[in-house]
Amino acid sequence: NRALVSSQNTLRIGPTSAPQPNVVVGGLRADYYRFGEKPSLSDVLLIIEFARRSFQFDYMNKRQLYAGAGITEGWISDFAPSTIKADNAAYTAEAT
Repeated sequence: NRALVSSQNTLRIGPTSAPQPNVVVGGLRADYYRFGEKPSLSDVLLIIEFARRSFQFDYMNKRQLYAGAGITEGWISDFAPSTIKADNAAYTAEAT
């Protein structure tokens, strides 16, 4: 399978929220994201956040925001060696 990797692009979540995840992996669409479109919520397969200074905020707030929007996979890294918190559809799993 193929995917589109996008970085630092706005992801519209409802009328008042538009975070900019560090990395979004979106499923490949039939139109191949022509005309400069970015992945929409329904396209997102994975979100990755790198959070050196904002780890607590990202972990407590952004993961809930993404999960509430139906995004089923998210990773947050605090740049510590070998540490990534990975959340599945329930946003409960942690891996270090």
